[in-house]
Amino acid sequence: MLSLFALMLPFSVCLVWVFAVLLRGMKSYSDKLLVASLLLSCVYFFCDANFVSQYVDYKLLVILDIIAKFVILAVFPLACLYIRSLTDTNPVGFPAYLMLLPSILLGVVSLVVYGLLGIEESASLIQSLDSRMANPDILMCFIGPNMWFVQNRTTSC
Repeated sequence: MLSLFALMLPFSVCLVWVFAVLLRGMKSYSDKLLVASLLLSCVYFFCDANFVSQYVDYKLLVILDIIAKFVILAVFPLACLYIRSLTDTNPVGFPAYLMLLPSILLGVVSLVVYGLLGIEESASLIQSLDSRMANPDILMCFIGPNMWFVQNRTTSC
């Protein structure tokens, strides 16, 4: 129970801030960018919590993986656009939104690849990767968001 609370805490904090900004009222363009960035962060933290949790539905993880691939690359450009809208006197134009192009492309490519594989084969692929990571002879070391490296259990991280 405590682990589920810890997994959902980042999601909940982002969601509280989204509601705080919405209740204050979105008076400027920068507020809209802040809400968009926080909502994408909420989605990312929700996807990440499902990947780490013990309750695994591999078909759901396929869908969440597609969403997470788009979201993780879209959060930081939106945060940069938010900061730019706060500090720059000129309005943010269309060329600035081209920073979101890599996240859109990766999301579309992963959607196509998983679509070609099919939901059953994609779920079995994620299940096979998950079972390899649960191998007691392998030590997984966390080095950042969504970045793990794998080595023998005899060595340390």
